[in-house]
Amino acid sequence: MPLYSPPSEMLAVYEAVGNFISSVNDETSYEVCRKEILRKFNRARVENSLIIEQHKDIHEYLRNLSSEEVKLASLCRKLKINKCDKEIIRDKNKLQQWFKQQEDEREELFGPHIFQK
Repeated sequence: MPLYSPPSEMLAVYEAVGNFISSVNDETSYEVCRKEILRKFNRARVENSLIIEQHKDIHEYLRNLSSEEVKLASLCRKLKINKCDKEIIRDKNKLQQWFKQQEDEREELFGPHIFQK
């Protein structure tokens, strides 16, 4: 029997993920704004945890997304101190590129759960 999750509940997570990815990709985003978006992202994860846990692919994706954002934030802080560290710059650029690809990944991953036939 296939797992069922109401599209409206999965849509809340989908939108929170989209806002989260957009805030990470927007380098001009204010720190306060990013914290608010991160709070909403985490709240959507908690409020819909039963649905998310039914879908291991989404569960793992959200954990990975959070983990990568923590790494990126850490690299940005390190870069403020070591502005010319080529390794930090390379790692930061690689993660930023990964986050840009996540908009498409999100569509592929959530689409079948939201637009069920």
